[in-house]
Amino acid sequence: DFLVIPMVIPSQGDLVITLYDSQGQSVEIPFSGNVEKGLQFITIDTQRLTSGLYVCKAELDGKKIITKFFKK
Repeated sequence: DFLVIPMVIPSQGDLVITLYDSQGQSVEIPFSGNVEKGLQFITIDTQRLTSGLYVCKAELDGKKIITKFFKK
């Protein structure tokens, strides 16, 4: 199982993606690294996650984007 997140990156920088469970506990940092400017597709392996609701927080240059997804 994989989750693909399309992101438009405004400028090159360090991106950190953190996954949280429905209780707000950090469960994984599936991506941490430098990304180029432009459209990027970040692929996250979700096989290790149990079923339930998750929050995905992406941080780049002090800006945060939060999305939710459900793992069956």
